[in-house]
Amino acid sequence: MAGLRTTSAMLAAAVLLVGAGCGSEKPASAPAPAPAPRLAYADGSAVLVRAADGTAKRVAALPAGWRAEALTWSGDGTELAWIAADGEDVSRSRIYRAAASGSPVRHWDCALLCGGVEFLGSDLVGEGSLGGLESYPASGGEPEPFVPDGLPGASDLLGLSYRNLLTGSPAGDAIYVATGASTAAPKEVYRVGAGPTAVPVQPAGPTGLPLNATVSADGARLAYTVDGAVPACGATESVVVTDLGSGRATTLAPPSSTAAMFVAGLWFGDGDQVFAAYVPGPVPCVAGAAEQPDTPTRATTATVYERAGSTWKAAGRRARDGAHLGAGRALELVGTMTVGPSRIQQSPGGTLRLTGDGAPTVVAEDVTTFAVAPN
Repeated sequence: MAGLRTTSAMLAAAVLLVGAGCGSEKPASAPAPAPAPRLAYADGSAVLVRAADGTAKRVAALPAGWRAEALTWSGDGTELAWIAADGEDVSRSRIYRAAASGSPVRHWDCALLCGGVEFLGSDLVGEGSLGGLESYPASGGEPEPFVPDGLPGASDLLGLSYRNLLTGSPAGDAIYVATGASTAAPKEVYRVGAGPTAVPVQPAGPTGLPLNATVSADGARLAYTVDGAVPACGATESVVVTDLGSGRATTLAPPSSTAAMFVAGLWFGDGDQVFAAYVPGPVPCVAGAAEQPDTPTRATTATVYERAGSTWKAAGRRARDGAHLGAGRALELVGTMTVGPSRIQQSPGGTLRLTGDGAPTVVAEDVTTFAVAPN
């Protein structure tokens, strides 16, 4: 091998000398783009896992006319969970749990509307009934109540009537739950870890509804939206970014707009970077109104904003969700969305693309939800 390297070096030197005499030099070829990471996504017919080499394998077919949302990985990357709903009747919805290999696949019908679903270690925790959090076993048996120590319960003396499973950590070692005595009362945000035991990370939270949430890749920061409660203004009132080590929270108001603004996607970048995909509603919200004006929905696109201290700055691109991959690369879901006066409604699938290595590369089409596998 040493002889080959020496011969190659001598040949390269000769080529350089000839090139210098001719006044020309062949440009070096550009490096090949880095591949997309292992990820899962749902299109109009199935949930799939895409390997880093670009091959995709179907994990589970979706019932005809149904769509998947809230796709999430287990911390060890061996399982997936998601929520599926009937496109014609949103009161029909299910929680799914599946091996990433495609077998087995389990599902449970929700009592009314499925809430969040996240892994905590080997437990799958979800909101499939009106009785609070439940654990959905890998065996496919009946779900069991999930009652962490330290988390206020729906039947305690506080008369708790609001609880929302916000998100889980990328490592699968924690989930985050918002609770409150009513939809109008201040909300507390708890971290539920091993045990399971709940610890407050934001004891004095907002009076709006904490909804969409995400945790940074290192598990150090939590971001979530605060939305108004219907029939009041259902738009996003703010985004709260919390340092989970110090408990310090920063509240960011929506970008200036004459219309109600909704967050379609929320994700972390490097360090303190936070990105939000904001989409405008059809009309401004009427503050204090018993109900919002009856207006038609609109099809529109979301604009990506980047956190700049305690405000937002436009990032110069359009996408409705994203995932930061490092080294200037990202996955972005682009396409139109259907927005009503008080919420984002079921929207057509979009194009999932990889950005940051020259021109964007299409990863998949007709995508409704995606999730990058843990490292």
